[in-house]
Amino acid sequence: MIGRRHIKKEAIEKIKLAKSCGFENINCDVLIGIPSQNYRKLKNTVKNLVRLKVSHISAYMLINEPNTVLTKKIENNEVKTVSEDKCVVFYDKIVKFLHRHGYERYEVSNFAKDNKMCEQNLGYWFGTDYFGFGLASHSYVNGERYFNTANLKEYLSSDFNYKKHKLSNQEKIEERIMLGLRTKFGVSIETLQKLGYDIIKSKKNELYMLKSNNFITINDNKIIVNKNKFGVLNQIILKLLP
Repeated sequence: MIGRRHIKKEAIEKIKLAKSCGFENINCDVLIGIPSQNYRKLKNTVKNLVRLKVSHISAYMLINEPNTVLTKKIENNEVKTVSEDKCVVFYDKIVKFLHRHGYERYEVSNFAKDNKMCEQNLGYWFGTDYFGFGLASHSYVNGERYFNTANLKEYLSSDFNYKKHKLSNQEKIEERIMLGLRTKFGVSIETLQKLGYDIIKSKKNELYMLKSNNFITINDNKIIVNKNKFGVLNQIILKLLP
C-alpha cells in the first residue's frame, strides 16, 4: 500500500538471517500513522520485534513525501490518513509498551535495549565530526558541512566540486540546543557558554517557568527535557533559542 518492495514475512526473514550471521545489534524502523493502521496492528508489529529480540527500535510519525506511491493514493482518495490526535495516542502507548519490555527511550524517536544506542546518530546529535562518501552523502568537519551531488553523471565528472557550508556561531548554538534536547543527555550549559550564549542569564524567566512546570530538569550543568514532555519538544526549543 505504501510502495515498499518487501512484505512483513520478508522483513522478519531478514532479521532472523542477520541474527544467524552473527549481528547482535539490529535496528528496525516502525512507522506510526500508516493509513488503515490501528493500535492493535501497531502493537502486533512492535510485539513481533520484541519477540525477535531486536535491540534497537526507531519509531517515527509517517510523513507523506511528495510524489510517493502513498501520497498519490491519498490525493486520489484511495486511502484515508490517520488523524494526528490518534497518532499521538498510538505513540504514547508504544512508548509505555517498549518501556515495560526493557527499551529505554534515549531520544525522541529512538529506543534501545541493554544500552545499545545508535552511535552514528549520537554523533550527529552531539556535533561529532563525520565523513560521508558517495552520491548524496554529507560530511561535517571542523564546523563545516559538505554535500555531494545526487546526480551520478555530475558526481563522476572531473569538474565536480562538492558544496560546503560553514556554520555560523548562531547556527552552532541553535543546533546544540535543538539536537541536545532531543536526547536524554540534554544540552550542556557550559558548551553553550563557550559559544558565547549564557542561556541561564539570557533565558532566566523561561527556564524558571519550564522547570517549575516540570517540562525540564537542570542537573550537572545540563538542561534536560523530561521524557513525558517530548510531545511538545519543539515549543520548548523555541523558548530557549537565543
